[in-house]
Amino acid sequence: LDGNGRVGRLLIALQLAAEGLLREPLLYLSLHFKAHRQTYYELLNGVRLSGEWETWLEFFADAVVASATQAATSARRLLELASADGRRIEGLGRAAASALAIHRVMQRRPIATAASLAAATGLTPATVNKSLAHLERIGIVGEVTNRQRGRVFSYLKYVEELAAELEAPN
Repeated sequence: LDGNGRVGRLLIALQLAAEGLLREPLLYLSLHFKAHRQTYYELLNGVRLSGEWETWLEFFADAVVASATQAATSARRLLELASADGRRIEGLGRAAASALAIHRVMQRRPIATAASLAAATGLTPATVNKSLAHLERIGIVGEVTNRQRGRVFSYLKYVEELAAELEAPN
């Protein structure tokens, strides 16, 4: 209904990045605030009604620590997954080099089309499609549109891990 809270939380991450406390504005505080919604609103009202900044700032600092810890844990899991999948891809033999190139791009963009992968890797569309077929066969990627043209592929477990982060309670 209003975007003030969302905009404010985005501005917090941007401010922390601008001050050099974060390399990039990747801190996602909203999940912590949503998980502790009642306390969040009570403390905001305390600031608004009676100037109780200290309690709010302590809650906010706890949210930063919890969110950063969750992000670090998720990053480690994503790195471990990508490393394990890279070793599996190396077992593809001659097809491994192209499949690894696709894998590297999909770590940055875990949902992609064959055309966007061809553009990002410099591989031919035929090579990209063969590599995607290999990656699909070994369970690393999956085609999500069920179409013949304009197909979209997902780095399955990577996307699952990212989604789990958004559902995990702090």
